[in-house]
Amino acid sequence: MEILDHTYLTDLVIKSQHGSSNAFAELYASVCRQQYSYICRSLDSDGEAADILQEVFTTALHRLPLLQNPELFAVWITRISFLACLDRMSEKSIPGEILKLPAAESQVLVMHDWQKFSRSEIGDILNMSTNAVTRTLKLARKHLTRKII
Repeated sequence: MEILDHTYLTDLVIKSQHGSSNAFAELYASVCRQQYSYICRSLDSDGEAADILQEVFTTALHRLPLLQNPELFAVWITRISFLACLDRMSEKSIPGEILKLPAAESQVLVMHDWQKFSRSEIGDILNMSTNAVTRTLKLARKHLTRKII
């Protein structure tokens, strides 16, 4: 996964929030390949990825003014991609109990168990340490076990 210049992205987010369509286009160009790869791998399908990528950036464009911390853009856009993929996956195979877990727990669990990302990949994508990913995964499984029993 390519390394993003978060300072550069933050500047583009702020300009986009102030109405610069050029800044949003540049923001899109900066992260679209990474998001496309994430979506393809998440769904194991190139066919749906282009549609979902368009949906993700349409959502981002409309919700960008609401992003209070521009420094978190990379994680925020990945979260939007995750939720779009989760919508498609839940129609097929994700148990409803997982969707009721806290957001971070469900995201880490789905990325690890269904999308087959490694713990270090999840950490890179979500800007978390591998230890934090492991703790979140254990907590999700603990909460899930309590809900099932």
